This record gives sequence, C-alpha cells and structure tokens, in this order.
Amino acid sequence: MTSAFLGDSGTTEVISGGRVVMRFSDPAYRNYFAFNAGNPNAIGGANIGLGEWALHDVAAGGGNIAIGDFAMSKQVNLSHSIGIGTDALRNATAASDCIAIGSEALKQMQTGTGTTAVGRLAFSALSEGGNNTGIGDSVGRYSTSAVANCVMGYRSFERGEGDYNVALGYASMFQRGEGNGNTGVGSGSLGGSAGTILGDGNVAIGFNAGQRLGDGDDNVLIGRDAGRDALQKADAVNSIAIGAGTYNDADNQVVIGNQNTQSVLIGGQVFHFGAMTLELTTNSTIKISARGWDGVTRYATITLDAVA
Repeated sequence: MTSAFLGDSGTTEVISGGRVVMRFSDPAYRNYFAFNAGNPNAIGGANIGLGEWALHDVAAGGGNIAIGDFAMSKQVNLSHSIGIGTDALRNATAASDCIAIGSEALKQMQTGTGTTAVGRLAFSALSEGGNNTGIGDSVGRYSTSAVANCVMGYRSFERGEGDYNVALGYASMFQRGEGNGNTGVGSGSLGGSAGTILGDGNVAIGFNAGQRLGDGDDNVLIGRDAGRDALQKADAVNSIAIGAGTYNDADNQVVIGNQNTQSVLIGGQVFHFGAMTLELTTNSTIKISARGWDGVTRYATITLDAVA
C-alpha cells in the first residue's frame, strides 16, 4: 500500500486557491470539516461539516451533521442535529435532536428540541418551539412559535401559530393563525384567508372541508366542501356536518347528508327523507306533510288553541 501525507499531526487547515478545503480539530474528537466549514477548536465529537461556514461556531456540541453553505453555522454546544441545504438551521444556537433538510429549512430556529423539517423553507421562520414535524415545500413557513404540530403538504400550516395540530394535504390549514388541537385531512382542509384564527379541537376531513369555520371549537366536518358554504356558522361550537357540501348554521347541531340525500340506512333499516311542508290552512290549523321511512307521504293536522 502506498500512502501520501499532507501536513503533520499539528496541521489544522488545508488551504487551496485561497480557500480552506479541509479543517481539522484534535483527532481525538473525530470531527471532519471541508470547504471552510467547522471550527478547528471544537471539542465536541463526531461532527461533520461541509460547505461555507457550515458548523462554523461549533464548540462542545457533538454528533451534528451540516451540509451546505451556512448550514448550522451558529450551533455551539447542543448535539445530534442535522442540517442539509443552504441556510438549513442557520441561526440555531441551542437546537438539539433537530433535522432540517432543504434550503432555509428551520433557518431562524434558535432553540428547540426534536423538530423535523423537510422541504425548502419548511418552518423557516420558527425561532422557538419543539417536537414539530413538517414535510413539504413551505410547510409552516411563517410560523414563529409552535409546538408539537404534524404537517405535510405544500404550504400546509403556512402561518400556523398553534400547538398540537395535524394538517395533511396540499394547503391544509393554509394561512391560518392561532388554533390548537385541530385536525385537517385533505387538500385545502381547514384553509382560510391570511391570519384568520381557527378555534380548538376541530376536525375537517375532505377536499376543502372546514374552510368557512373560524374560531369555533369542537366541530366535526366530513366530506368534500363540508363547512365551506357561506351559511356555515364561523364560530360554531360542538356541531357535526357529514356529507359533501354540508354545513352547520347553529351550535350543538348534527347534519347528516346534503339537500340531495333521500335515504339513510341505519342498522339495516332504511329511512327516507323528503321535503317537509307546513301549511297554515286556517287561523288555528297547520297541515304538515312529509314522506315517511316507507316512502309514503302522509299528512297531519295540528289545531292550535287560542291563548287568552
């Protein structure tokens, strides 16, 4: 075997063309830095830095990987984080167990634990907050403080500031501000206009479901465009709407099926629905007509007593 040697045991940098192409710390710490990355005085172990100023300030932190210009450039003492992409985790000074993959992913994050952001600009403005998971271009892009959210899909949770939310799908919870413990599944689910507040504990499943819901709490909207109608009560509480285009216009309300629904099967029994009409036949009589479960239309007459 033939070996070639460059420098001696005291060499800390290799410069070529006026640039630092390799930088070494004490061999005992097993740090590897290339292309002006890293800190030759680092005492944390097993760090890898590749790119202009990647892991430039690392000191006692260990087990970090930074690839890309300015990736994790300010990380000092905390460990076990990964930043891949230009400016990934750039301003992190005390981030631990975080993963940022993509240009500017977690760029502004300074402190936090256990946050994963995959995609360009993913949670790029988040300065503090831990245990978030975001996958997709621009997910959580303008969030500044958020905890324990799980989001996936282009621009989902883009301006979210709440905690414990789940947003899955293209633009799910798009442009929403505050709101905790909400679940949106489907493209555009629980989306809204810029900065609109979302209440707590809401569930919307389906394409564009829940878009008209505002600061109401504990609602369930299931079906394409459920809760998207202009008549949807924005601050509804504890209401349920199931079916395409269904909505709630009151609190504590359950709506099953839209205006085209004609029957419902429950426990093997078919219930038919049709238009119910009320007719004031005289000053003291109301005639009600409705189609029953067997499909037969029946009539009833109610006589009103005069109030003294």
